[in-house]
Amino acid sequence: MLHRTITPVISLCFMLIMFLGYTSPLQNSTIAFPVLLRNTIKGEQLPVQKVQFVNLDKEHKEEIECLAKNIYYESRGEYKLGWMAVAMVTMNRVNSKLFPSNICDVVYQKTGKVYQFSWVASRKHLTTPAHELYNEILDYAMAFYYKHHHMEDVTKGALFFHADYVNPRWNRVKTAQIGRHIFYR
Repeated sequence: MLHRTITPVISLCFMLIMFLGYTSPLQNSTIAFPVLLRNTIKGEQLPVQKVQFVNLDKEHKEEIECLAKNIYYESRGEYKLGWMAVAMVTMNRVNSKLFPSNICDVVYQKTGKVYQFSWVASRKHLTTPAHELYNEILDYAMAFYYKHHHMEDVTKGALFFHADYVNPRWNRVKTAQIGRHIFYR
């Protein structure tokens, strides 16, 4: 019973930390955020982990950059809850047997002639944004990448989404509407 009470509190605390944002460029910064381990339910103090992007291996850097680009191009005009929702859908797909098992393959997946994320089809991914917002999203993506399993899924398991001004006529179960996006399982 204690687990059911504490887990939402931990998720809420982490969501608040994520919403504070990080404004320094990631390549030159150290991001400190709580390591939310399951043993914190036993009342142990939360340790702080310092992570530097430049110290990550190539595979983790690529995965984080793919996640950041997906967040940027799909939800850069949204509040951070919108960023989280797009990131959650990306990770839900990674964890689903219906999609590839890593972030970059999910983001750049093409089914027939259609890319799964519209920005990929428009070739926006060929140029990486080099400004403050992208750096903030890159910081966010890194924190999300390492801590998403300890967060509540604001999309309620969604694997698909579209902008509210689009009507794809999907026969799917709507799970949430966050900002300008509607989410589905």
